Amino acid sequence: MPKSEDIPKIDLSPFIDPASGKGAQVAEEVGRACQETGFFVVTGHGVAPQLITRIYQNSRAFFDLPLDVKRRIGK
Repeated sequence: MPKSEDIPKIDLSPFIDPASGKGAQVAEEVGRACQETGFFVVTGHGVAPQLITRIYQNSRAFFDLPLDVKRRIGK
């Protein structure tokens, strides 16, 4: 497992904005991160912090459920 300082931080905003002309460069950074470390931190994605917090809270609540309850979900 890489140390946190070794995990690449990739800004997606140039990829999201086609006018930047840097979409291919961002894609290469993602590919390199996947091959070299298997992890990367995404910035510039445009997802509201409140939504990120809600998603985290909901996923944490799900994983805190007893195993038998989790197994029944989605059947």
